[in-house]
Amino acid sequence: MSWSDDALYFFIHIRDDYQSYAVTPQECVGHWQADSVEILLDPRGTASRVLKDTANAFKLGVFPFTNDPSGSNGNGANGPCWSRDAAARSSTAASPPGHPN
Repeated sequence: MSWSDDALYFFIHIRDDYQSYAVTPQECVGHWQADSVEILLDPRGTASRVLKDTANAFKLGVFPFTNDPSGSNGNGANGPCWSRDAAARSSTAASPPGHPN
């Protein structure tokens, strides 16, 4: 992880010998369903592990591939998708980074 100005950068290398279920763009909000990476940031340090309170946190689920042969999510055929889930201001982001949703 590194940062520059107001941006955070993550480099995550994963090796998985078994490719699981590929989500559709509509299922991109369910990162627990299939192969994905979850990044959780708690900038205030107030999230409760006991209460599973992530209301003030930023939680991002990233899918490296999808079941989207037509490329309807804007990231090419079977391209990646990501979503904010169970966090402050949750939303789905299927557009490439830097482009409006």
